[in-house]
Amino acid sequence: WMDATGTLLGLEEGSPYGQKKIRYSPGARLIFYTDCITEQKNKMREEFGSARFLKLMQDCIAVSPDEAADRMVEELKRFGGEFEDDLTLVILDLP
Repeated sequence: WMDATGTLLGLEEGSPYGQKKIRYSPGARLIFYTDCITEQKNKMREEFGSARFLKLMQDCIAVSPDEAADRMVEELKRFGGEFEDDLTLVILDLP
């Protein structure tokens, strides 16, 4: 997990954004997502949460980024039905 810092992307035109360097192992996977994923609620109003999302990411590590995204969206819909918020999910395999 990387800690979020700075201004939300796209919140205000002309917002200043910094740069940050990170170290990663070859073959690492980078996943960007909006809060829609962890805040997806089921019929009992229970949130999907970070722990479930981490498990889902681990379950999808051996498949392509496209297939991982498809599986994640399917699982989120199975958990909570249609999304009540906007969903963004970007998965990149790093060199």
